[in-house]
Amino acid sequence: MERGYLARTWRCVKSTKHWFAKLGLLGLIAMIPIFGAIVVSGYLYGWARDAAWRMDNPLPARIFGNEDGMLYKRGLFAVVISVVLTVVVSIGAFVFLWAFGFASVGVSSVFAHILPDQAVSFLSALAIPSLVGVFGLFLACVVLLFGVQFFIWVGSMRMSIYGTLSSGFQFSRAWAMIRKNPSGLFKIFLGQLLASFAVGFVIAIVWCVVLFVGVFVSMFVAGTIDYSGSYGSAIGGVTAIGTIAAVFLALCVAYLTFFSSVLVQLFVCRSLGYWTADFDVAAWGSQDDPLPCERMGRGMADAGR
Repeated sequence: MERGYLARTWRCVKSTKHWFAKLGLLGLIAMIPIFGAIVVSGYLYGWARDAAWRMDNPLPARIFGNEDGMLYKRGLFAVVISVVLTVVVSIGAFVFLWAFGFASVGVSSVFAHILPDQAVSFLSALAIPSLVGVFGLFLACVVLLFGVQFFIWVGSMRMSIYGTLSSGFQFSRAWAMIRKNPSGLFKIFLGQLLASFAVGFVIAIVWCVVLFVGVFVSMFVAGTIDYSGSYGSAIGGVTAIGTIAAVFLALCVAYLTFFSSVLVQLFVCRSLGYWTADFDVAAWGSQDDPLPCERMGRGMADAGR
């Protein structure tokens, strides 16, 4: 990550008293539907806001402290920004792909009626380019979905600073920031992507180990049961033990998944805070005012005239 964002974040984490226990508690909170996401997002984006103000402070002492009275509001706004932008872009991409596919089918049908004898050969020749085009559009949509993540991040940071939901949807201001320093965001995104792949790989291995252990334990328990008695009772006992073990192990893996997700989100949010600090937050006006980088660009343009 650019300019030591990752190293600075890790240094702040290590300076936090009982930091591992705090991360463990955040992982438990994240497992609570909706409420957990709101609390974790509010807590981490509050810490990211501190970084935007050039503070190298440790993690806030209390997760539910809500010292500034914005914990839940900030977390809710961050979740809303993420969900709204993701859903809108996803629907737009789906409609675009559907329209492209419908248009392709319509063109093929027209040619099939106009040139019935040559239709088969024509459609066969058209098939490969069409498939390539659809695949290209699909990749473009995937890139678009990833690209919208930049606007979610920048919008969430602006929201955490101004404390309003509308500031998170000011796309012109967000674009001005992205355009000024896209490499920093890209490196944060790349770090998130690599960390997510690594976490997914580790969790997949853990799932394989859990399944293996579960099968082994069930077979071991089944081998120690005396089948001279009631066969149905023996099978029921094995099933009950296997079910309890499976639920327990599944909860452990689920917790590991949420804990890893919180850990990745922590580094991303704090890095975004350091990235935002490069835009001189202290010189920002109201949320509708141009950013310092925009005012500087306009001043240079006027001077050039």
